Amino acid sequence: MNFRAFIFLFYYCISIYPCINAGSIVNNDSLSAIEIMALYTNEISVKYNPDSTTDYSCVQYQKIFFETSDSGISSPFLLIESLLEKKHKRPNNTKIRMVSNNIVGKSDPTLIILASQLDPFLIYKNKIRLWTLLLHNPLSGSGMNFYDYYIIENSIDSIVKIGFKPKYSGIGFYGYCNISDGSLLNYEMTVSSEDTRFNITIRQSFCIIDDKHWFPDKMNALIKIIPENDITSPIKAEMKSSFTAVNLNAFFLPDEFDKTLVGADQVMSKHNDSLRAMIMLDSINRANSDEQLINFQKKVIEGQMPIGPVNLDFTKFIDYNDFEGFKLGMGVWTNKRISQVWSTGGYYVRSFGNNNNKYGAGVKVNLHKESDTRMSVMWQDDYLETGIITFFDGFERFSQESFRRFLTESMDRTESFSFDIRSKVTKNITTAFAFNYRDVAPELSYRFFTDHTQMEERYTLYKGSVRGKWHIDRDEKVFAIPTIWVNASLGEGNQSSGSFSYNEFETQIEENIHVTPSNITILRLVAGYITGSFPSSCLFSAFGSYKKVGIEIPYTFATMRLNEFAADKFYSLHLSHDIDLFHQSPGRFKPHLLLTTNYGQGLITSKQYKNSVVDFSKGYLESGLIVNSLLHNYIIDYGFAVHYRYGPYQLDNDIDNWAFMVSVIYNL
Repeated sequence: MNFRAFIFLFYYCISIYPCINAGSIVNNDSLSAIEIMALYTNEISVKYNPDSTTDYSCVQYQKIFFETSDSGISSPFLLIESLLEKKHKRPNNTKIRMVSNNIVGKSDPTLIILASQLDPFLIYKNKIRLWTLLLHNPLSGSGMNFYDYYIIENSIDSIVKIGFKPKYSGIGFYGYCNISDGSLLNYEMTVSSEDTRFNITIRQSFCIIDDKHWFPDKMNALIKIIPENDITSPIKAEMKSSFTAVNLNAFFLPDEFDKTLVGADQVMSKHNDSLRAMIMLDSINRANSDEQLINFQKKVIEGQMPIGPVNLDFTKFIDYNDFEGFKLGMGVWTNKRISQVWSTGGYYVRSFGNNNNKYGAGVKVNLHKESDTRMSVMWQDDYLETGIITFFDGFERFSQESFRRFLTESMDRTESFSFDIRSKVTKNITTAFAFNYRDVAPELSYRFFTDHTQMEERYTLYKGSVRGKWHIDRDEKVFAIPTIWVNASLGEGNQSSGSFSYNEFETQIEENIHVTPSNITILRLVAGYITGSFPSSCLFSAFGSYKKVGIEIPYTFATMRLNEFAADKFYSLHLSHDIDLFHQSPGRFKPHLLLTTNYGQGLITSKQYKNSVVDFSKGYLESGLIVNSLLHNYIIDYGFAVHYRYGPYQLDNDIDNWAFMVSVIYNL
């Protein structure tokens, strides 16, 4: 056991070694290293960013011209011209209105999205997104670990030409800066990526307005895209952008930024590049239909297909799990054609594994758009998984974690009535309050019982809960700041043996640490406890994901059988280190190697279940090796995983300690 742990730690240390000497400074002139450090820790992204220093309005002209080049002959195929009016109110309210636009040639959404990402304000961001790449900005605090700094030229009047060379992969950058105050006068940025086979060179200058505010003046960009099949001719593009009518003392009416999307007006967050790209594409191709496109895409991601006045819930059409077998059904909800405020609907599902019908109906109400406050009321007669923990927006619909539903082996027939209200309290904090009534009828003995003939009694439950999530977008992070989830609940109910009452608390903390551009350490800690008296189905038991032929489910114990153990107090630590083996190599064969270790401890402290439930109080330990993205099939990547169970709960038959799985990742 100690030897395996040592081997894992050894490989982990080797993979992160390149970051130890990150952020070095190469001094080619008389300027001291201390002065250079002072220059680039001068909070350029805050101090000189107009978005954070002043309220302003301006007009931006943008023109981009695409052409192909074959045998030295240039063939233009796309011209985009736009005139935008931008209004900004601190800290993050931005309104962009399309004054006029013109598109000539073949519209390519991919090229339009790339063009929309070349924002003259991107230099102020901590991380710069260009197409599929997310790169550290050399001028940000987080960029210090990924670049070497060079003084190229030290001229008079404290003007310094300084360069940045990426240690691994990233942005080639040099710019003229004023060493006395840290202001950026102009810069040139180059990005060359074999991952997406494009080269971009950006040149931008700044001007000073009112002798105190630095503002983007002109941006020129040259783009070269090399098609992946090496048959189609390369695409070249030239972009020019400039600002006029800059007003750095703009006055806005109180409701200026509270208007909904009308015509070509868009109200958006300055950080939401994907929304900006969608709005740009839609305003060019389908004037006055911005809101319809955005709502359609949001509904599809949520699993709904708009058809006339209703949305079909296609997550109910077909599904599967090991308890119910294959399921077929239908779900329908009204959409905004009937009401902008409320929606009503329901579903019916037939499960063929246990020959049961399931139903549900409800009402959803949008109470306040700006804070995203929503209320829902639902009635359901369905099956719910035993011992599962759910957190507010815990994972995305198409993530690997969503595959866990296929493995479920223990469920209880549950008739429930629920009331839920959720709201975004601040930009980074979202909360939800819920009340549930449940009539629960267990149908099978739980695996974690020492006596497999023991059955939980039918019971009714009244439960109130508060859930919260604190999250900072990765593009805005300078330091490693985790995402935190918290649940707190009170439950009371009745069984034939008497009444019960309990308190429940769960938390989850997760952080992805980009050690180097090709090495990411992923850490997740989950913990929970429940006190009082309660039915056994309320115990925490959904820890494992083992199957003889299984699917890799992150943040679970791959070698632990489903509901093998249960606990009223537990914690689990999931550590993995992702190594991009071919980070700088051409081609599509770019597998990722993940080294994983999962450790957890769960206890039964309640006298009610002390001798009847199996816990893992001695500590459960497993390690694994995962190779992702070995094969590609359109939007899906395939790989394989192998995990080994060791420690106090190692099984007698050694082959039973191994878990072999298929890794499936959606690239959406």
